[in-house]
Amino acid sequence: MRVSILVKLMVSFLVVGLVPLAVVGYVSLQDARDIGYGAAKDAENLGAEAVKDTSEAITGLVGDSFLKLAKRVVENIETLLSEREADTVTTANILVSQLGSSDQIQNTLLALVQAKKADYWYNTGTDLAPVEKREMLPIYSEAAFISADGMEVAKIVDGKAVSKLVNVSNPKNTTFKNETYFKETKKLKRGEVYVSRLNTWYMSTEEARKGVAKNSQAWNIIPGRDTMKSGNIRFASPIYAGESFRGIVVLSLDYRHLQSTTKHIDPADTEMVVSTSYEGNYILMYDDNGDTVVHPKPNNIRGYLPDGSMPNRNTTATPGGIFNLDKFDKSKTYKEIYDLTIKKGNYLVKSAVDVKGRNKMTISVPIPYDRGEYAQSGFFGGIMLSVNTEKFYETARKTEDKISVKIADTNERIKRSTEGVQTENTILFVTLATLLVVIVLGLFAANSISKPIRQLTKVANVISEGNVDVEIPAIKTRDEIYDLGESMKAVLAAVDFFRETLGMNEDE
Repeated sequence: MRVSILVKLMVSFLVVGLVPLAVVGYVSLQDARDIGYGAAKDAENLGAEAVKDTSEAITGLVGDSFLKLAKRVVENIETLLSEREADTVTTANILVSQLGSSDQIQNTLLALVQAKKADYWYNTGTDLAPVEKREMLPIYSEAAFISADGMEVAKIVDGKAVSKLVNVSNPKNTTFKNETYFKETKKLKRGEVYVSRLNTWYMSTEEARKGVAKNSQAWNIIPGRDTMKSGNIRFASPIYAGESFRGIVVLSLDYRHLQSTTKHIDPADTEMVVSTSYEGNYILMYDDNGDTVVHPKPNNIRGYLPDGSMPNRNTTATPGGIFNLDKFDKSKTYKEIYDLTIKKGNYLVKSAVDVKGRNKMTISVPIPYDRGEYAQSGFFGGIMLSVNTEKFYETARKTEDKISVKIADTNERIKRSTEGVQTENTILFVTLATLLVVIVLGLFAANSISKPIRQLTKVANVISEGNVDVEIPAIKTRDEIYDLGESMKAVLAAVDFFRETLGMNEDE
């Protein structure tokens, strides 16, 4: 294949000129990409670390604040319980001197109930439309003196004396069909107090939603959940005349006052509220068995069925029923709370996702107590604060935005500076390399062209001196120089021909 000198020169120019430029461009682009990707990654990592540190700091501060709030609530509950014990023992001591008169005993109990009142603040509406109401409500929903054989002698219910009296030594005769407070109190010594578990009727989800349209917003959040449920916790103490057991006194704490210790506290609000909501922030109270005793959802609360039995506990296998922290198997957090507070007597502070997938902070504190049904565990139960943490982490997100802007500005300056240095170094290196390549290629190209020309020039000089007996060097290239060499060969061949022809003529 014949290749002209012009083509050779053009190819040499393209190789020498464009290839280095392409190399420079490629290397520069890679440097720029590496710088940009590296800076972006550094910014991303730094921002993530900053947000994490900020979130952890906020969690610590908020957690400490909520923990202090939880401990204050626990102190209020302990005070409520201890005051009920004191009232029970005091009433027992008073009634010793009145054992001969049932009317006097009844008047004493009535005076006690009317004197012991507390503010009752509640919501008669729903979460969507709360209706606030306040009134002074007796602390004790019931007060009774029971003789040594278990027969009620005097009884006050809802602030009024009642005439229908029963023998409570048989649990089936008690209000909730299964109560054993007479039997348990009869075992105690003078001055000791028996305390029952929560007595209330169980309310199912369907009952809580009664009269509400299905699939409505009100249906989904369970209306009326914060209307206080009725019920009691019984405090009982034996009465002795000398060494003779004469009966017991029973003061029944109105369950609504126990609810009041937590129901009006929104952990994320500095002001008291008429009621809290399961959709928002609330305080859950549970007993030492893990049964829920105060909760915004009434169907979660420990209670009895009409026959005195207990409904099932809410589990994967048996959905619905009483919410029990120890048995609920859809979240490990509740089990952790129960184990840590009731079994170990410690408190818990952690961020967790609740059963509805909401990010919440959970704070749980045990309630020390060792009377009656709680003597074995040493705890009345505990409280759990459930707080939606989204608004607290707004600060972290704002910090993230500010940090991101600062990092972007700094990163851009670093990028420009780094790119400048990298580009200058790259250009310098490539320029020197290009210069070296140009020199090598130039020498090669010049030599490939000039060497055969020099050879032919030397032959031409010999011929010009009249010496045609010269050999034309072989030209390996297939270009104009090769043609020139062939032409010179043809000329010399022609000269030889004419010389031979002339010699033959002279002989003739």
